[in-house]
Amino acid sequence: MLKPVSLSCGQSGCLVCLRQLTKSTANPKCPMCRREFQASTISVNIALDLITSELAVECQSQGCDWKGKYARARAHQKHCPNLLVKCSNVGCSFREARGKMPQNEKSFSKRW
Repeated sequence: MLKPVSLSCGQSGCLVCLRQLTKSTANPKCPMCRREFQASTISVNIALDLITSELAVECQSQGCDWKGKYARARAHQKHCPNLLVKCSNVGCSFREARGKMPQNEKSFSKRW
């Protein structure tokens, strides 16, 4: 449960999962009790959100040794030099670690 939310039935779940359920089903039902719910009734579960934000996590990018709290993971991911990213040059599908990408993008543009 990366972003814990509650439904009107009192059950809790993952925001991403429940939003996906509301988009793929005309009458979404709670996965636990099967009561129908509307996307507009999904609300952040503040207590669970505080608990999950304090969880210790590690970056999953190869070669990155960052460790911290889950609440800071998204900020790290936006700047992680080891995260694989796609080249921003049009027509290039090359993927490389963010820290090495400027080299690739520069050499790619010279070839055109």
